Amino acid sequence: MTEKPLPFLAHPSVLGLVLLAFGLSNGVLASGSECLTHSMHKESSTEYTESPTATQQFMPTANLNTSPGTPQTRSVLIVKVIANDTQSTLSIAQLSDSVFGNQGDRVNLKSQYLACSNGKLEFIPATGENITDGVIEVVIDEAVAGKSHEHIKNATLSALTQQLGAAPESQYQHIMIAIPPGTQGSWTAYATINGGLSVYNDRWITSVSAQMHEIGHNLNLGHSSEGTDLYGDRTGVMGESYISDDGPEMCFNAAKSAQLGWYQNKTLELGLGASWAGLLTSVADHAYINNTELTLLKIPGANNDEAIYLTLNAQKGINIGTQEAQNQVTVTYKATAQQAYGDSNLLAKLAEGESFSIANFSGNGLDLHISVRGINTDRGSFYSAAIDVDFKAPSASAYENTPLTEPSLGLNTQAATSPSPSNSSGSVGFVLLIGLILIRRLT
Repeated sequence: MTEKPLPFLAHPSVLGLVLLAFGLSNGVLASGSECLTHSMHKESSTEYTESPTATQQFMPTANLNTSPGTPQTRSVLIVKVIANDTQSTLSIAQLSDSVFGNQGDRVNLKSQYLACSNGKLEFIPATGENITDGVIEVVIDEAVAGKSHEHIKNATLSALTQQLGAAPESQYQHIMIAIPPGTQGSWTAYATINGGLSVYNDRWITSVSAQMHEIGHNLNLGHSSEGTDLYGDRTGVMGESYISDDGPEMCFNAAKSAQLGWYQNKTLELGLGASWAGLLTSVADHAYINNTELTLLKIPGANNDEAIYLTLNAQKGINIGTQEAQNQVTVTYKATAQQAYGDSNLLAKLAEGESFSIANFSGNGLDLHISVRGINTDRGSFYSAAIDVDFKAPSASAYENTPLTEPSLGLNTQAATSPSPSNSSGSVGFVLLIGLILIRRLT
């Protein structure tokens, strides 16, 4: 396996010449208890992402269904590996139930993607000879103990191809391999980007957050970071994963939601320098709001690639398990084009009465101000946030002690600290700025 290097996002044209400095080593995928329960005590394990190789090109995933009506279906083949010395510890029935919920598993890959997409994307069990409820057993002439997961993965793909009589990627859109326990190192799972392969360290294949995270890579999604933590944005599933079988129930952050395109009719894109005032609702309420309500707000940079995305991170329904910024407005940055692969970064979590400012936004000479006038969590069937977006001429007095050329300036989060425990993860100093970002309390 060739590791895909983590992108170093340095785009000087956006966010007042912001330089985002992410970690350059493999990220840490925090996980939970070894028991398949709702426990989310964290342990460190490494997660890898890889690009499809020339000989391992799975069906492209770029053309996702964004229209209402009949959902787009994508076939999934789960591979239970049997080696000379051990095998995947879960039965065929357990594997199938954890992914498709066909024996009562309440929250799984199929149910949560169907819910988050508002019925636009459904994963279905693969069918064929020797396949039971989407699961196939593959025997490899290898001992797992002490071997690398890459070696066992390659042996499995070779045996699977021989067993099927053809390359699996030519028959199924997603292949999920459950590697038996005992391989080298501490790792959880990894996946091809914009491909179809995902690989799990034994019981991690039952983790709904790990399932959604790795299949998210298949759908061309990058990681959701906060500060220097590549997995630090815990508002959605492209941040950390948890060993829990049925949770936490959550969807995707604002940037990932925009990329997936499921909420196009509820997304507003502002022109550069355009002001706006109105209500934002949440992905959790997308199915219930009327045609005049918005779920996502996009503020693009000057080059029409990098942008800031806003949404209300409602803690309810399909997003009840969101791990931070509950019922707050989130401000997320993505350096690449909306539909392109790229990591995102959670810049701000705004409660009622808080604001977020960026000086000389995208080099246009104006300061961007985002203010949250109010957040309503009692509004009948859906939550909403009243937001003002303004572009204003710089105020010299506001920045006279912080020159725009100061390269060491970081976020001032003290005034915006929320009583929510989600802010304890530490977002101070997560970017190097040439420009100015402030979070401040409205007076």
